[in-house]
Amino acid sequence: MEITERFERWIKVSIGLGRFEPFMMPLIQNLGRLDDQLCKKDAQIVRTYETQNTDLTDHDFLSEHITLSYLWVLGAYEAIRTLTQQARDLPDEAPANVLVRLREAKSRFARLRVPLAKMEPASAHKDTDSHIAYPGVHFQYGIAWQVNETLLISRRELSDLFLETLEFARAVKLNQQASSSNTSLQETPASWRP
Repeated sequence: MEITERFERWIKVSIGLGRFEPFMMPLIQNLGRLDDQLCKKDAQIVRTYETQNTDLTDHDFLSEHITLSYLWVLGAYEAIRTLTQQARDLPDEAPANVLVRLREAKSRFARLRVPLAKMEPASAHKDTDSHIAYPGVHFQYGIAWQVNETLLISRRELSDLFLETLEFARAVKLNQQASSSNTSLQETPASWRP
């Protein structure tokens, strides 16, 4: 299997997640692999709309893609929910700024996940959003769902948000480790160096 740049990013962010939960690393890698495949299909759908300027004629392809996108959103939401909870419970592993980013991502996912899974609007948006998220195609990002009269949320937008949030958490953790290493070296007596 070819490892694309996007999938490689998912692999990199998955590696440190074992500190929260050992199963998290393969879960994130599998979500990343599926995300990479869905992004390619989204691009194909967008190209089809651009070149043909008509509806897609392959109903089975589109239906399967919507279903896999739906399942990806539900699975990714659960991963974010778990990571947010673990970050809250393990503040030494995830500083406050990481927890804030995870909470923001979880909230954005929830706005779509609740109507997808529960067929009711997310509680924070009960006065503005529909109880159903209607599937469709965003002409730039591919599969998306309309949650109210003016808002479309694409799966690609959510996957970018998730990946960028995990990259931010990874960068913060690497900076913490580098600072800790520098502090340890400074505290080591000058007469002894490893």
